[in-house]
Amino acid sequence: MYGPAYPTCSRTFATLRILAADLTPQEITTAIRLQPSQSHGRGDRRTLRSGGKTENRYGWFLSSEGRVDSLDNRDHLDWLLEQLKSRRAELDALRQKGAAADIFCYWESSNGQGGPALSPPQMGTLAELGLELSYDIYGVK
Repeated sequence: MYGPAYPTCSRTFATLRILAADLTPQEITTAIRLQPSQSHGRGDRRTLRSGGKTENRYGWFLSSEGRVDSLDNRDHLDWLLEQLKSRRAELDALRQKGAAADIFCYWESSNGQGGPALSPPQMGTLAELGLELSYDIYGVK
């Protein structure tokens, strides 16, 4: 654990996102042997901050939100990577069937300073799993 009281953060979580045109959330669940935090169907209408959107792909999401009690995003990534570290073959098989997989992190600043960090082992595991990582960062409200 890095430091759950991460003073520059007011909220954070990490999410594995798997999107596919031809694989349903149930097929993804069966293939990766994990239960999603949420999913959506192709053609579902979703409400986003930027407005509504009709999905043209199936979505499968596994999130640390509500499962990790820490303001250090590295703790959230560790939890998520622990779920995935033995599933490289499953992720590769899903990609071969046309799925896209990545990790999305939400990070909200508490004071406008600092920011999220990654550890070298996390970077190595992300590379081994072939997962790109992106951040959605919000400043002070």
